[in-house]
Order: sequence, then structure tokens, then C-alpha cells
Amino acid sequence: MVRDIMTRQAILARPEDSLLHVAEQILSMGQSTVPVVDASNRLVGIITDLDILHRALPRYLDMLEDVSFLPPDFEGLDLAEACNLAEVAVREVMRTENLHTVEEDAPLAEAALLMLRHRVRTLPVVRDGVVVGLVSRRELLHRIIQTCCEPS
Repeated sequence: MVRDIMTRQAILARPEDSLLHVAEQILSMGQSTVPVVDASNRLVGIITDLDILHRALPRYLDMLEDVSFLPPDFEGLDLAEACNLAEVAVREVMRTENLHTVEEDAPLAEAALLMLRHRVRTLPVVRDGVVVGLVSRRELLHRIIQTCCEPS
């Protein structure tokens, strides 16, 4: 069951939180996907470390095919967006469509199928619509290795 491997101490964000606050939590907890919840802890969006990177880095980097001509450590780049992360609310960046969740009582195969089908790394785990944790591909892989590859 998903509840057997899920992370219960997951970071949750609110739409009004700043991107800087969420980025700092991501860095301290090592969690790359953060469910965004309302006051009742019901899922209203998802934000990832990649979403924050997209907002923080200069927009033109997305369009470049080759970055070999750029300085190696962001020197000389206009990082004004990164410096303003404290002023940007999560609601401005979070994804609100195609949100996939899994119930805590669901079999692990269901979580794996959702991740494969929708190409997501992490799923919010819900109980009666309330986010109670996260399950990641890493946790699923760990369980597969434990089950299949360790001597009994």
C-alpha cells in the first residue's frame, strides 16, 4: 500500500507563500515537488524546483541551444528574477491543471502506473481529499529493490 512507503513529513505550500520560502524549504528538506494546499490541506496546485528555476533564471536561457559562451557560474547574467523570488507568490507559478494524486490505501502498482502514465516523479497522497504525504519514484524503486533483489 502507498501508506507503507509514503513520506508523511512532506513540505506543503500555500498559494500566498513566496517562492523564496518554498525554495528554501526544498533545499533544506531535499523534496523537489511541493503540493500547494488551501486552508483545509486540499490540493490546489503543484510547484517543483524546476518551476522555481524557470522563474528565477533569465527567460532567454530557455531559448538557447548552446550555453558554452556564457560564464560558468552565472556571473554577468541578469539574475534579477532570482533576486525577486521573495516578492513572487506561489500562486503565480504553481500548476493547477492535470494534478494527479493517489489515495493512501492504493496499491503501489497504482501509484507506479500513475507516475509512468503521466511522467511525474512524485504524487501527493490524499485521504478523503486531504494531502497527507507524498510518494516518489525513488520510494517505489527502493521497495522494488527490497522486494525483488534482497535475499529472503
